[in-house]
Amino acid sequence: MMNEQTIRDAAECYVQALADNSSHFLEQFAPNAWIEDADGVQHRGRTAISEHMTAWLSGYQSVQFTVERIVVARDQAAVRWKAKGVTATGHRVVFVGISILRFDATGQIAGARQYETGVLAQSA
Repeated sequence: MMNEQTIRDAAECYVQALADNSSHFLEQFAPNAWIEDADGVQHRGRTAISEHMTAWLSGYQSVQFTVERIVVARDQAAVRWKAKGVTATGHRVVFVGISILRFDATGQIAGARQYETGVLAQSA
């Protein structure tokens, strides 16, 4: 079982890689892992996760995530994050969210639930 600091570090790494949907981001997931947004739709497996994240990120010219708080319990981490970005239409936005990450025994993400607020701030 992973210790609290290892889980905290892995959760931080997840948030930092969230915006790029690169192989580094996907390698954090176990092969049969899943990600689910607040709509309840689950995307299982690295290919489905990549496709989902690509579609989501296509709404932004750029977006950057920062960790605000991490709480660890057993094999899970709850991460509150803030995102600042520019939408595909050129508007600057700020929003916050929470990711609930469950890790397997090898330290990979077995499942992730994402919850985000609506846009907190927007400018042209």
